Amino acid sequence: MGDKTPLSPKERTRFNHLKDEVQDWWKDRLRVGKALTEIRDSKLYRQEYRTFEDFCDVEFPEFQFKYAYRLIKYAEIAATVSAPINERQARALAAVPTEQREEVVAEASKNGNKPTAAKITEAAKVVTGKAKPEPTKAKDRFGRIIPDEVLPDWQRAEETGKRLQSLAAQIKNEMERAFEASKSGKSKDIIFAELTNAIITDASALRYSLSVIIPYVVCTTCQGRNRENCTFCKRRGWISKFSYTSFVDKNTRAIIEGK
Repeated sequence: MGDKTPLSPKERTRFNHLKDEVQDWWKDRLRVGKALTEIRDSKLYRQEYRTFEDFCDVEFPEFQFKYAYRLIKYAEIAATVSAPINERQARALAAVPTEQREEVVAEASKNGNKPTAAKITEAAKVVTGKAKPEPTKAKDRFGRIIPDEVLPDWQRAEETGKRLQSLAAQIKNEMERAFEASKSGKSKDIIFAELTNAIITDASALRYSLSVIIPYVVCTTCQGRNRENCTFCKRRGWISKFSYTSFVDKNTRAIIEGK
C-alpha cells in the first residue's frame, strides 16, 4: 500500500541529509521538528517505508513516531512567533489562536520576564480572555484526531452509511415477517408471490457491504493529509473497519490501538 514512487537523486540526497539532522535530535529539537516535517510532507520515506510512522519507528526507535509528531508540532508553533521558544513554551502556546501568539509571548515577557511556559499560560488567559476550553476535536475509533478538512466528509459518510444500512435492515425485517407468516400456515402476502427467501440473505449481504461507507479510522497511509493523492483510502482521508482489519498490517494496528 501507499506511494512507492522512487525518489529522484535530488530527493534521495535531501532525504539522507534530513535523516542525519534527526540523528542528533537531542541537540536541536526545533531543527529536528522541521526536518521531520519536510520528510513527512514530501513523503521522502516512501521508497523504503509504507508510512511515516513506520519510518520513525525503524529509523529512530529511541523516540518513535509519537514524539516525532510532538517535534513537528513544536516546529509548526515556533514558526508562528518571532521570538525563539523551546518545546515547553510551544506546548503552552498550542491552545492559543495563531494570530494571538505574538501578543501572548509579549505579555509573558513584560518587565523583562523570561517567558516561561507557566507565564505563557497565564498571559494567554489575559490576552485571549478565555473562560472556556478549546472545542473538543472529533476523533476516530482509537482516539486519533480527524483533520478538519476531512471531518465534513467523514460525518456525511457516517450519516449516509448508517441510513442506507437501516434501509437494508428494514427490507430484511419486512421480508422475514412475510416469510414467517407463510411458515405459520398463513398465506404469504400475494404482493411477494414471486420472491423467494433468498432475498433475506441478499438484504443481509447488502447491509454488510454498505458498512464500508462508514469511517472507522483516519487513513493509516496519508493520515488524512494530502488525501487527494492517496490510493489506499481512495481520497477519503479515512478507511472502513473492513479495510482496517483486512489490509493494515498487525504491527501498525498494535501501535494505533496502543497495544
